[in-house]
Amino acid sequence: MSINSFLEHASLLADKFRKINTPVKIVCHLDTDGLTSSAILIKALTREKMKFAHTIFKQLTIERLKELALEPYKTIIFADLGSNSLNEIEDILKDKEIYILDHHQLQKKEFKDNINILHPILHDLDGGKDVSSSGVSYLFTKALNQDNIENSYIGIIGAIGDIQEHKGFTGLNALILEDVKPYIEITQGLRFFGAHTRSLHKVLEYSTDPFIPGITGNESACVSFLETLEIPLLDENGKFRKLINLTQDEMKKLSAGVIMKRVNESNPEDIFGPIYLLKNQQNESYFKDVREFSTILNSCGRLNKPSIGIGALLNDENSKQKAVEVMTQYKIELIKGLNWIQDQRKLNNLIENENFIIINAENNIRETIIGTVSSILSKSNVFPEGTIILSLSHTIEGNTKVSARICGYKQHNINLKEVISIICKDIKAELGGHEMAAGCSFSQDQEELFINNAKDYLSSLIITQ
Repeated sequence: MSINSFLEHASLLADKFRKINTPVKIVCHLDTDGLTSSAILIKALTREKMKFAHTIFKQLTIERLKELALEPYKTIIFADLGSNSLNEIEDILKDKEIYILDHHQLQKKEFKDNINILHPILHDLDGGKDVSSSGVSYLFTKALNQDNIENSYIGIIGAIGDIQEHKGFTGLNALILEDVKPYIEITQGLRFFGAHTRSLHKVLEYSTDPFIPGITGNESACVSFLETLEIPLLDENGKFRKLINLTQDEMKKLSAGVIMKRVNESNPEDIFGPIYLLKNQQNESYFKDVREFSTILNSCGRLNKPSIGIGALLNDENSKQKAVEVMTQYKIELIKGLNWIQDQRKLNNLIENENFIIINAENNIRETIIGTVSSILSKSNVFPEGTIILSLSHTIEGNTKVSARICGYKQHNINLKEVISIICKDIKAELGGHEMAAGCSFSQDQEELFINNAKDYLSSLIITQ
């Protein structure tokens, strides 16, 4: 089992899919990985002149599956969804031909004849770091038609959105990176969002990855910080300077200053690395930096405007303009959430232990962004390597949503999907995710039971470094 077996399986499924002569339904998740999967499939099916309909789901529930069962489509593609709902899909959609392009943990590894799954786990590959659903979708569509190699960069956007890049890529993602060379330029430097688009002090103010204590979210502190470093905010024409306008000496000053602000964290120098730039975008475009493009897409999904994100991926100029506006609001919400957590930590209002931290945000952080906040914290060095983060948020339906992450980039002996399953052993919950990022949802009246279960179980865990 290997990369080669995965690619052979992709070719077999593509050959089967190519014979379809009826309209297809595409169903994807609303985060960056889901939206990029959507765009890849939309572009590929359009190229094949296949008729299709498309929808985005926040979650694949039984009610959603029953709705799909009533629709006339004989073939349904799930991307970034479906792995944890195989029993329900087999039961409710037994009369449909199903294709699942995913990377989350599988509910089981044996399926009925109408279920076609392209998945890294079935080939002994790591779905948490080797490939995301957009990469799976890209490799499937590349097998369908080699001309789809032009969409390879979209697979990399999705992988970055799913936190699968750390100073480079592994597995199938590394293979896809070879395909993107005509489309993406890779450089090394400070990994700040907005380097090409925002004024320098705004880059610092909105910096969440890395999170800069005392700077992120505080505009006046950013201005004072730059003045202290003797880095001018304005150029000779009186316009605000951008990160890309700094001299080499100024870049060194800024790097040293940021590292000093992060000196109490376990790895304050972790602000450098590869920067991925789209060659077909202008220098001052919001879509130049792949990481920023990824954030724009995630903001569209998380603020319930996924169609704008897909439009941006399809290069619709009106959608791209609207997506940038959505991202600004999204960044504001993220910073509010991160600052709220910092404040609660100072007040000792969080449940913090040597192994874990439980953040019950209730209604203080939107449930559609709680996972992103958790991911930022897990990569920020705020908590020690190996710390498990459980973040809870209330939904408008009266449920509690939980996002689980583990801090740092190292491999640990922890499978977060299994951790969540054990904590929820006596709770009626919907589970999802994979080894590195997992979550669940349950009725709010079970919240106290969940927290108590989590404290008991996580306190007993021995996490290897």
